[in-house]
Amino acid sequence: MDIHFIRFIVSFTQQNKEDLSFAAALVSRYVRDGHICLDLNDIAGKVIFKSEDGKNIIECPQLQVWIASLKSASCAGEPGDFKPLILDEKASLYLQRY
Repeated sequence: MDIHFIRFIVSFTQQNKEDLSFAAALVSRYVRDGHICLDLNDIAGKVIFKSEDGKNIIECPQLQVWIASLKSASCAGEPGDFKPLILDEKASLYLQRY
């Protein structure tokens, strides 16, 4: 389900696809785990995966870069907008239905 959601979200844009797909994957996962939003402040710039050999590292984008990427995407909006992803002024990312 997460993969289909990511593909749907990324289909809206031609730029910042990595930041956008990463945000979509994480917010989808957080909702599936019972949370209503993803607080970008908590994870921005942090490593969220590192393989045992240290060769594969997944790090979240820096907060301001990530926010700018989301704000420039046509599939992300502010509270009250009818867009799949909602980013509020506190850098909390929601699925529109929540």
